[in-house]
Amino acid sequence: MRHDCFFRAASTLPQRGREKTRQRGISLFVVMVILMLALILVLGGLSITSLNESFVGNQSDAQRAYGSAQALLDAAQRDIRLNGRFCSDGQNPNFTVAAGEPPAPTAAPCTPRFPRDMDDYGDMLAAAPGLGHCASGVCISKGPADPKFATGQINNGKPPEDAPQQKTTGAGYTEFIAVLDKAGAEGTAYGGGATAGGGATLAASGTYWVEIFPYNVNSLALGGGRVPGIPDPAYPFVFRITALAQGLRGGTQTVLRTYYTPYTIP
Repeated sequence: MRHDCFFRAASTLPQRGREKTRQRGISLFVVMVILMLALILVLGGLSITSLNESFVGNQSDAQRAYGSAQALLDAAQRDIRLNGRFCSDGQNPNFTVAAGEPPAPTAAPCTPRFPRDMDDYGDMLAAAPGLGHCASGVCISKGPADPKFATGQINNGKPPEDAPQQKTTGAGYTEFIAVLDKAGAEGTAYGGGATAGGGATLAASGTYWVEIFPYNVNSLALGGGRVPGIPDPAYPFVFRITALAQGLRGGTQTVLRTYYTPYTIP
């Protein structure tokens, strides 16, 4: 009887060992499932982080382009004042820059790009190839409703004769008013902080163009009643400025448009 009990007890050992082996296998399966779930969570977190970084990067680039476009609008206004009404004999006494040793203010050099009066405007019309023409950022359009200057046509890839308001016919910051960065009555480093395109200057990252509209009693239609003041009769012009700026990424662009009256009735 003792031997039978011994053999029965011994015969149960392998079965218990098999049960323990099956338990260890189940634990391994559970651990693998947990690891897979943890891996999925980590990968999901990385994807969300990457997506958030992309959103933040796009927003930052859009803000950079917007800031450059705003600076270009200001640059265009100074271009009109510097190279317009009071530009005579290559100098504008209303703007001063540093010159000489030690630095002494002197009248800023200028280029007569905008009409000084209606006679000049008539000469510009006579010299232009036709209405809807732009050269170096100065445009003679048919009027505010000219389809060539509609916002949907800006930088549309068409040849300049079909879309003269394109980037290739615009003006840049360094072309006409960079001289005003010199110390003088206008201050220093105008626009120097508004850069884009990998740290390039405004000229590389954006462009602007200016349409010239002689003022009359119907000019309120220019901007749906948004004409910025009635021009001085001695200089009866309202200008429409359009600025196009690009961010660091090729697909990021900002277009801003405004009307500007440099000399209004007091």
